[in-house]
Amino acid sequence: MRKPLAWTMVLGMLSSAAGCGAERSTRGDRAARPQTQPVDRPTGTPAVHEDLIAAVEKLSSATMRDRAARRKALVALAAALDAPLVAERASADKLRELASALERLPPASLDAAPLFHEAFALVLETLAASASDASSTVEYRRALSTLARAVDALGDARRLTDAADEIIAFRAATDAVLMLAGKSAPFRVPAPRAEPPGSLQGYDTELAEARRDVLDLATTSWSDAHLAAARALTSLADVIELVDGCRPAPAAATLRFEARRIRWARAAGVSHSRSIKAGLSAAVDVLDRVQTTEGDLAIKAARLALDNINPRGTLAFQQPVVQDAFRAIVNVFNTVDAPRARNCERAARR
Repeated sequence: MRKPLAWTMVLGMLSSAAGCGAERSTRGDRAARPQTQPVDRPTGTPAVHEDLIAAVEKLSSATMRDRAARRKALVALAAALDAPLVAERASADKLRELASALERLPPASLDAAPLFHEAFALVLETLAASASDASSTVEYRRALSTLARAVDALGDARRLTDAADEIIAFRAATDAVLMLAGKSAPFRVPAPRAEPPGSLQGYDTELAEARRDVLDLATTSWSDAHLAAARALTSLADVIELVDGCRPAPAAATLRFEARRIRWARAAGVSHSRSIKAGLSAAVDVLDRVQTTEGDLAIKAARLALDNINPRGTLAFQQPVVQDAFRAIVNVFNTVDAPRARNCERAARR
């Protein structure tokens, strides 16, 4: 039996209106999202990682109101942290608690952003403390830097909640977790944009600042020693950049990353000593290839002081040893034949 023409027209108008409303409700979500890129699924991936990749992939088509999809991605990330080769049970359990808290939020609640900020700050802290060989690669550094930028965005109370920040955080965390498990990064999230440039002062000025930061390390309490060490690494990176003729230097980039890693990780974590030693090792490698007035003996003494740092020991129990290594290395940089009066533009810092 054919429907009357008027009835058919009414149905058509209702369907069209519903479609427009649905488009309006999701347009903001789609506009804010990163462009979907092909996912590189590593071969031989365990089920726990497959589940994580699939859950994070689904977020690209989910709306901000889809709590189930976001909770599933958090639970999958917790399971991946709990898996062998990462094995961070405490962090995984906390993530599961936050996933349950997300499920209990009222549908119209705007409290999800602080929850995700707490979750990804915990993930960043956990991944920054990793001792895996993969954690020293450029790709892993890129993933952690991207995750850190997303964590900052999620914690910025002045901004509206943005689906893109959550998705970027999930993708960067997934990349890092799979790299720790010996797999390739499935999402390969681009590195964050550099901050506006600043300027370096003369070599003597930057070296004097590095000396002050090293002296501060000797007088700082054990609870804040990791922050003092991070500042000293950053100042030493500025000195290295001037040694390299104001060009972005791989060694300087290593020191800056290890300084950021120290700030990201737990205050009392063992990983601080490992980061300090990695950064100072890069600094001594620079000394090996430049001209100094003291010659090889001073560099050898600096390397011996560096060798005294136990990368598996806590900073609190070897703070004087760490300070001695910093001081020995900065003393050698004082003998480097560098363009001491030159200023130069520099990229983002501290």
